[in-house]
Amino acid sequence: KTVLAVSPGSRYMGVAVFEDGQPIYWAVKTIRMNQPAKKRIKQAKRIIQQLIDYYEPRTLVIKKPLPHWSKQSKLLDKIIKVIKDTVKDNKVRVKEFTPKQIRKNICENPKATKQKIAEKLFLNFSELTFAVYRSKIYNRYWYCLFDALELGTAMRLHII
Repeated sequence: KTVLAVSPGSRYMGVAVFEDGQPIYWAVKTIRMNQPAKKRIKQAKRIIQQLIDYYEPRTLVIKKPLPHWSKQSKLLDKIIKVIKDTVKDNKVRVKEFTPKQIRKNICENPKATKQKIAEKLFLNFSELTFAVYRSKIYNRYWYCLFDALELGTAMRLHII
């Protein structure tokens, strides 16, 4: 069972692929800021399609944006839509969860900090310790990767 976990963003997109509950690939994908919106949306679609073609996931787990994010970024709304449309076109099931749901299920606390979530992730996946530098958890670039790993972990634990 292969799961593609995505934390969407209009600049950075965290992606993680889990196979049989174990992370086999994780990365931060950068969407070029100096491109018009249409090209950035196409770039997001291309990233997702390449991951689908290579890993053949059965399920996409995506971080559902909070309402205030949606108001701030129409581009993010369009990127999320193209991600969902792309996976549906490839007959991949979509599961969507809010950050609060994920935090509650991983840490048993809907107000858990990124640090607490990261500590839980590292207990489960020792291979992720490369990224445990505390300063990186709060860096915008790495933040989306941790979100994708949270999503995949929640699916792995079958707790959502």
